[in-house]
Amino acid sequence: MLSLIRDYLYGGVDQSLAGNGGPGCSAFRSPTRKIYETVLLGGISLFIFKYCSQNLRKGKSPSSSFMSPTRQLVLVLFCIMFGIQIGFKFATRTLIYLFQPCHMLTCLQIYLLASPEHQYTEHIFRLHIGLLQGPLLAVLFPVLDTFYLPFETEMYWIQHIAILLVPFYLASQGYPYQHSVEINFSLITYGIFLFYHMFIVQPLSLISGVNVSTVLCPAPTDPFYGPNYMVHAVWHQNFTSAENFNLAAPPRRW
Repeated sequence: MLSLIRDYLYGGVDQSLAGNGGPGCSAFRSPTRKIYETVLLGGISLFIFKYCSQNLRKGKSPSSSFMSPTRQLVLVLFCIMFGIQIGFKFATRTLIYLFQPCHMLTCLQIYLLASPEHQYTEHIFRLHIGLLQGPLLAVLFPVLDTFYLPFETEMYWIQHIAILLVPFYLASQGYPYQHSVEINFSLITYGIFLFYHMFIVQPLSLISGVNVSTVLCPAPTDPFYGPNYMVHAVWHQNFTSAENFNLAAPPRRW
């Protein structure tokens, strides 16, 4: 049974492809460097959670939880899209790639579309804005050499573009899907990003040898390819996360 689970998780991953995994990818960062970077980045994330979570104001309870037919249609189409992606992962025996941040973000957006609005909806919506650098970078620096099933590449583009469009649709619904620039939300989002990669994705990748979300070695298309790619990721992910907050905020009135 355990071997069957492993087979469906990562049995179909071609580790001979650059950036997919394998012994060379796993050894790209030395064990000592992995420990130092995990302690440093994990410590930063925990400090951010402790400091910023104390300064978040409590959201207001929405007055209505009505779901329009248009929103229901968007939800159904979004679920079908994600269901197709899960089917591809089963067919190719690469379910481990569902732990990629963009798939996790898709699940979060399905929750936002489907869940009745509550006092924390505004917080969840605003926090997820800062995670949109993932699909944005996936569009700018796509890695497509692992797709070989019909329509798999097209679904890659459809999913990542849809992830970037859903926040605009939700924002058109008004409160609680409102966004404004606030440093606490930006920092907590960055802390979530660091924590997820260091303590969830990295252990999975080390156990399986699969380079999920490039935590073992950089992607071939990474503009900062080299031994310090993880250090570069710290600042450019922080920058792109902060810029997401700025770009998604409503324009100021003069």
